[in-house]
Amino acid sequence: MIIARPYQLSDRRVEIGCSIGLVNVPTPSVDDAQELFKRADIALYRAKASRSDRICVFEPFMQGEFDDRTLLESDLRKAIGQGEIEVAYQVQVCVRTDELRGIEALARWNHPTRHLRINHYSAACSEISHGKLVFGCAMPSSLHI
Repeated sequence: MIIARPYQLSDRRVEIGCSIGLVNVPTPSVDDAQELFKRADIALYRAKASRSDRICVFEPFMQGEFDDRTLLESDLRKAIGQGEIEVAYQVQVCVRTDELRGIEALARWNHPTRHLRINHYSAACSEISHGKLVFGCAMPSSLHI
């Protein structure tokens, strides 16, 4: 594919990608236009997430996945607002010398109904970052390791 070929711009190598989301429709109507755009958008984001297939045709199961992800992101934003994100610490140790190399602060959320633990998720992670970073950096000084 010509568009995927690397280009040299000044002193930089630039690679351009292309993703396409498609939706099949047997008999289009004006009433369906908004829904068709939504489905094509869902297929486009799936194509972007793929490492190999850059063209994706919408399938009905994708709508369910999209709705589920949207609900989970909404729950996460609510959890952030209610202070339900916890900080957990993980010690980093050199395996050869057993020397303490550092401490990693992890933001954790225990979802109340899905029985899953989420460590990293979507754009909502940036909302977690500031407050937890300040807390995460201050807390290790009080730990006794």
